[in-house]
Amino acid sequence: MIDAIRNWIINICTIIIFITAVEMLLPNNSIKKYVKYVLGLIMVIVLIKPIVFVSSGNIDINKYVKASDVYFGTDMYEKDYKKYKQENLENTIQNFKRNLELTLEKKLSVKYPNDEFDVMIDLSYDKDVGKFNIQRVEIGIKDKCVKRIKKINIGRNNSTSDKEVKYLYDDKSLKIKKFVSSELEVYTDIIYVYKNS
Repeated sequence: MIDAIRNWIINICTIIIFITAVEMLLPNNSIKKYVKYVLGLIMVIVLIKPIVFVSSGNIDINKYVKASDVYFGTDMYEKDYKKYKQENLENTIQNFKRNLELTLEKKLSVKYPNDEFDVMIDLSYDKDVGKFNIQRVEIGIKDKCVKRIKKINIGRNNSTSDKEVKYLYDDKSLKIKKFVSSELEVYTDIIYVYKNS
């Protein structure tokens, strides 16, 4: 152990003397900064070398270099890159969609405080342009006031699958459409407002 520390200190001293000598011999031109950069990297490697060996127990760096070379040389790298890029894009789209929906719900709640809103946005991402495109916006409106309880029939088939969404076209829904259109900068014909029960 003491021999390893002694060798490490000797290597550091040797490299410092070598770096100093090289810097003194270099002329003052544009190449000097590149040489200083390379010498700095060598110094860092000499400083880190014992830490790497102590933390992992005799690492064979050549083995890792060969393994990474094989990995980058095969199609696996290309496949993994495409897979992670697609997953990242899908996550970004979902997060953007959810944030946009929440922001629009908050803005609608501020504009119309007597109502509750449920916003669903259908969007896609155009890779060529680098832009999100909104295809459809659905806004469910629910009054905050207390409503009468609906009658429940026990023993009968109460299927909700036949329930059809009825879109609203009254003055209030048209005002909501115009407000959402101005907020999202989209056409009103892709915005649909319905009564949420």
